[in-house]
Amino acid sequence: MRFSILKAGTATRATRERRGDFDALFVDLLAQEGQQWDSHDVEQGQFPSSLDGYDGFVITGSPASAYDEEPWVRQLLETVREIHRAGRPLLGICFGLQVVAQALGGKVEPNPAGWEVGLTAITLNEAGRGFSGLQGAPRPDRKSVGE
Repeated sequence: MRFSILKAGTATRATRERRGDFDALFVDLLAQEGQQWDSHDVEQGQFPSSLDGYDGFVITGSPASAYDEEPWVRQLLETVREIHRAGRPLLGICFGLQVVAQALGGKVEPNPAGWEVGLTAITLNEAGRGFSGLQGAPRPDRKSVGE
């Protein structure tokens, strides 16, 4: 199986030093043996030349907004529509999810309280607890290395 990461931004310096940039971070989290993962820096205008050959796509976070008029954001919105028309799996994370919503007719607007950035405790259901990509992830009841 082959997947494409549509890298829409750059992780913070602390994250890059600890886990790598967004593309490396999500490959580490999601990749399984035998899969191929390609990274396309869409923020820099580097889009896949074709959707053919990809079994799924991941759109990363970004400091940009899904309703920005930047050329790369507009091109990403159209790419999401193409992925949707092709019936390919697509995972949007933070900004990526906002782009998916905006591209497919949802409403995306600024948060009146401003940006929300940081850690939030979550409770995993049975499916989440069984997801191999989350094995070893920090839990609220234990500190991660370096804390």
